[in-house]
Amino acid sequence: MQVIKLWRQIQARGDLQFVWAPQDETTLADKLPASAVNTRVFTTTSAPNYLRYYPLADGKYKLTQVFDSVVMELRYANQEEADQVSTLLGSISTRPKGALVERIALVSAVIPPNAYTKDTPVTQLLMNLRSFADMLYSITPGVAVPPEDAAVVFPTDPATTKLINVRQSGSYPAKAFVAIPYRGHWFAIADTDIDSKVNFGLLLTILSLQTTPAGAAPGLTIPVGR
Repeated sequence: MQVIKLWRQIQARGDLQFVWAPQDETTLADKLPASAVNTRVFTTTSAPNYLRYYPLADGKYKLTQVFDSVVMELRYANQEEADQVSTLLGSISTRPKGALVERIALVSAVIPPNAYTKDTPVTQLLMNLRSFADMLYSITPGVAVPPEDAAVVFPTDPATTKLINVRQSGSYPAKAFVAIPYRGHWFAIADTDIDSKVNFGLLLTILSLQTTPAGAAPGLTIPVGR
């Protein structure tokens, strides 16, 4: 938690941003039978963020992944701050001695380590990362259910944190930040609900990062740890 607090301080002064970091091609399988090849992702081009199948002489295929990931770029105020973060990260820190810039990638422990091609080293911090679908599921406790549907909805623990509060009504709600109609009801986030608005914006940011072409580097900051 100490390193998260430091990242928030760095972000607050405008020294944390997200940048694209190209990686080397990663081999996922050496000898795939032709029957396992998915033609929808078959390519030998240089398309980013894509799986590639390379035909082999024995009729099988090599499966590789080309992936440009988004990493955090931190600019430290001084050497003391830089060393403090490095101490908290421990042996995984790749920041060169004396440097005041560090790139950190949050990566899943269940996938192969990434091989970055940039001259600037990238510190890889292993975490249990949620998929975007998991993130959407995590906000369901805060969605209000119409009375007629309450009996068929699986109950949630009242103590569960509600990351986004979504109200429901029979007509368009007043003072809504965002509202959509669905099956005869309106579902909305209140314009006065700051936490829900911030978390909803974070979801949209993550979605946009997943759909942004690799050539367009996002220059933005988001609330770390929310």
